[in-house]
Amino acid sequence: MTRAWFGAMATSLSLVACMEQSFHPSPLDEEEAAEDTGVEEHDEPFVPFEYDTADTGHTGEHQQEGDPEPEEETPVHEPQACSVDTMVWMSGTPAHCPADHAAFMMDDGHGPNFVCCPLPSDDILLHEPSIDRGTSCGADEVITGFTGEYSYSCAKVNTERYQVGGAQEPCYFGSGSSGGSGVSGCDDHPHTWDVLQQSLFGSDGCSGFPYGSLFVSQTGKDCEDQRTVQIAYNGLVEGDPAAGTPVEMFVD
Repeated sequence: MTRAWFGAMATSLSLVACMEQSFHPSPLDEEEAAEDTGVEEHDEPFVPFEYDTADTGHTGEHQQEGDPEPEEETPVHEPQACSVDTMVWMSGTPAHCPADHAAFMMDDGHGPNFVCCPLPSDDILLHEPSIDRGTSCGADEVITGFTGEYSYSCAKVNTERYQVGGAQEPCYFGSGSSGGSGVSGCDDHPHTWDVLQQSLFGSDGCSGFPYGSLFVSQTGKDCEDQRTVQIAYNGLVEGDPAAGTPVEMFVD
């Protein structure tokens, strides 16, 4: 073989050696490559950042200010007996009974002068604004306030659970006589009216009949000019008494 051939072979082997070295980096080159990728070692696992969305209007798990305070619960209605302590006297300037109260006793005379009593449940009346009706309430309504002489405001009864009986005359109680003409006496009513006879109503007055009935109208000064209605269950709500069973309005 010629000297030129050996020279060419030597040059080829040198090129191969250079290529192999380029494909097998040194340990120093590997450390530098690792630094270039930005990968770092951590002693603890990495946790993604949770964005605070309180100021953006969106929901999120992270809240810097903590969870909101729970809303206050609505007080539960507790039935009360209709007594001298729980009655609300309505007289003088126009006024309305407190919530879940209705007119239970009324004075004979020009008035208005009557007593509101707390009802045994907070769903007997609809929680809507009262309606000014004049001398008489509309269908399925009872008196809950007044605007003037023989002029009353009324509230609607919840007919999804209750039914309203037909209008009846009230009964008469007290030591007088003129206001009780034409109506029966309240002989079977609980005898809790002594204080009322001598203070709120003077000496006598009119009470719902049967006991616990609510007033719906007054067209004159005597008990016979007034009307009351009895509230009963309609039997449509599970667990309630049969339809027509009177609601026990006031416990003596």
